[in-house]
Amino acid sequence: MGNQNYSMELNIIKKEFKIEFRGSFSQQQTTNFLNDYNKHIGSITPSDYTLVLGKREMKVLTQEVGSILESAFELYENTGFKKVQIEISESPVVKMQLNRILKKTSLNAEFTEA
Repeated sequence: MGNQNYSMELNIIKKEFKIEFRGSFSQQQTTNFLNDYNKHIGSITPSDYTLVLGKREMKVLTQEVGSILESAFELYENTGFKKVQIEISESPVVKMQLNRILKKTSLNAEFTEA
C-alpha cells in the first residue's frame, strides 16, 4: 500500500518491513500513513522484523519536519522492532539532523548509505 509520498513493503521471507519516503506529508497524508502502518503492523510480530526506513530522497529538514520525524521515531520505538535501519543518501547534513532527532528519542537505529 502507499501513495506518492511513501510506499510500504512487507517481506515475510526476509522478515523485513520497508517504508520508503518521498517528499513531505500533509495532515491527511499523515493520517493515511498511520492507517497503512497500523494495518501492516497488525499482521506481523514486530519483534521478529527489521524496520527499514528509506530516506534516500530526503533533503535538509525543516523544524516542522523534524518534529514530525521525532514523533514517528517514537512510534517505531514503541512498536518494538527487532532492528531499525535508516537508508539515507550521502548527505552529511541530513545524517547529522537525523542523529540529533534520534538522540531525543529512545529509538536505536543504524544508518546505511543507499
